[in-house]
Amino acid sequence: MKNFIIGLLVLGLTNLSVAQNKSLSQSELLPEVTIVPRNLTYISKVVDDNAPLKVKKLERTVARYDVTEHPDFELEDIQAFEVIFQESNARVIATYDEAGKILKSFEKFKNIALPKNIVKQIMMKYPGWHFESDTYLVRYFQGKEAKKYYTVKLLKDDNRIKLKIDPSGRIL
Repeated sequence: MKNFIIGLLVLGLTNLSVAQNKSLSQSELLPEVTIVPRNLTYISKVVDDNAPLKVKKLERTVARYDVTEHPDFELEDIQAFEVIFQESNARVIATYDEAGKILKSFEKFKNIALPKNIVKQIMMKYPGWHFESDTYLVRYFQGKEAKKYYTVKLLKDDNRIKLKIDPSGRIL
């Protein structure tokens, strides 16, 4: 009986290894897919590698959004179509053209996790101060560089200051 079970096990493993040797051509795996990069310019201008993940995710959602599928989108009457993307403490107002390209956007993210380089700069320059609130703002206009900066409110005793900081950590 023991030899019989071992024989079945070897036979089963042999069949599995033979089944995995069959290779499929690329055309058998997937049908032909065409990728249309619609808002790569927007992504390249607004996404900052040091920005929090929440910011990058929402910006990518805005870039992937197909405004032509929106129920209120009517091609003959439209020159620009505004869409508001909102999550907790985050809001992006994006204006799309009739082809679905982003013409401009205004982005506001409140009380997010600041990048380490910015926290380090603030702590070095303002020791003993505490973070009260922060906001990350991005303004994008097609054909121009995006304007990105953080505003940070600091508190020490009864004193408050407001700082404007670029993504590299430079205090403006």
